[in-house]
Amino acid sequence: MKSLKGFLAVLFVLICTAIRAEGGCPDGEYPQQGPGWRTCVPIPGASNETQTRPAFRWKSNWGAIAADKATASLGTTTTASSEDDAEQAAIKDCKARGGSRCEILITVQNACMAMVVGATRLNAKVGSTKSEAEGRGMALCNQQDTNCAVYYSACSVPERLTY
Repeated sequence: MKSLKGFLAVLFVLICTAIRAEGGCPDGEYPQQGPGWRTCVPIPGASNETQTRPAFRWKSNWGAIAADKATASLGTTTTASSEDDAEQAAIKDCKARGGSRCEILITVQNACMAMVVGATRLNAKVGSTKSEAEGRGMALCNQQDTNCAVYYSACSVPERLTY
């Protein structure tokens, strides 16, 4: 009987030691050690619910349309880092295409834009999609003019950046 009690005591100690085998490591990891060092490493094949996705952030992009109505010159940009940069880039592009009196028609941040021309007028509208911006421009043109057509449309979309 003494040997059975001794065997049960040893078995109990072994079971308790096995239960605490993670040695203070987080869930999904186990301890590893060598001479003078100790660390926790992931358990192969185990999923760790506490792991997080890599952090990310969004970079806004600005877009603009500039035009010189007298020369029918158009300048655009969709990837500027600020409103001022977008407007300067669109005016510079307009002048490079022959415009001398380029004016900003529209500036957007993380949105879509469209320029619609008719027989006597032009307008620029914004939307969350190209088709929405084009539709708004066409609707306004059709109220005020004839022979309306989308002359230019593009989107200035944010970029996902990882750390």
